[in-house]
Amino acid sequence: MAAQIVDVSSILWRGEDAVALENSDCRAIVMPRRGGKIASLVYKPADFEALAQSRGVYPPLSPGLPFCNGDASGFDDCFPTVSRESVSVGSNNVVYPDHGEIWTAPFEYEHMADGLHLRTAGRLLPYSYEKTARLTEAGFAIDYSIRNTGTVEFPCLWLCHCLLRYEADMRLEYPTGVRTALNVMPSGGVLGDRHSVHPLTGGGYDFTRVPPPDSGTAMKIYLSGAIAQGICGVRYPSSGVKLLMRYDADKLPYLGLWLTAGGYRGDNNLAFEPATSWYDSVTKAMETGTAVRLKPGDSLEFSITLQLSPEGI
Repeated sequence: MAAQIVDVSSILWRGEDAVALENSDCRAIVMPRRGGKIASLVYKPADFEALAQSRGVYPPLSPGLPFCNGDASGFDDCFPTVSRESVSVGSNNVVYPDHGEIWTAPFEYEHMADGLHLRTAGRLLPYSYEKTARLTEAGFAIDYSIRNTGTVEFPCLWLCHCLLRYEADMRLEYPTGVRTALNVMPSGGVLGDRHSVHPLTGGGYDFTRVPPPDSGTAMKIYLSGAIAQGICGVRYPSSGVKLLMRYDADKLPYLGLWLTAGGYRGDNNLAFEPATSWYDSVTKAMETGTAVRLKPGDSLEFSITLQLSPEGI
């Protein structure tokens, strides 16, 4: 098979510096100064925007900004946590900010033949953070490398925060063998008590379907236990498109699902969230023995791919 020809160019996207990656199948927009956000991913054969989009200009970013004051769209990274919390690192307590510090961090970058290499360094912790974003045939891939550059071990977690397009008839596909899900939203929501366990299908709620847009629903679940298969996805029958997310399950063995159908800020989006840890909080992850403890000189390396195709395939 012939190699895909990728056009890599610097552009303005909503008035900000960005880089466009384009081949015969897809067009992606990467924003290096905005946490390396993947702002857009269009499947050209169907003129289909795969990522959730917000309206208007992006809000300004600053270190430690609460995520609710940011932009809930596109593909961001959460590291070294999701929940804001104080964590013991060596002899110090370090406040890990809401959704981590990477999504607000500016990245240096350089163009490649098929994509973009991005790098930044931790502000609160000593680490280098690099990712290579590239277009593939009918898809988009990111290779990550996070290395402890200091002299003290620190606990952390990484979570994929890739907000997808929401359509009323979208159908969700989960890794093989997964049967139940844990509700991690506060009690009183559509799934009832916090930490209640639900079957994915055949119970009171069918997790392969989604509530109507703007129904006021919001939920967050974690699929039960570590998962061996790193593949999940969405079918969009109305648009005739299928999206598969493939990832390294040995490095990202836990999988969350975030969904808002108007229940959070009026937004409509959904995210499968592969993660290193169980769940959302380094403190919880340490309690459950699933936190990554990144030792001096050690690296955390993994890949995530989004693959787009006609819905019937």
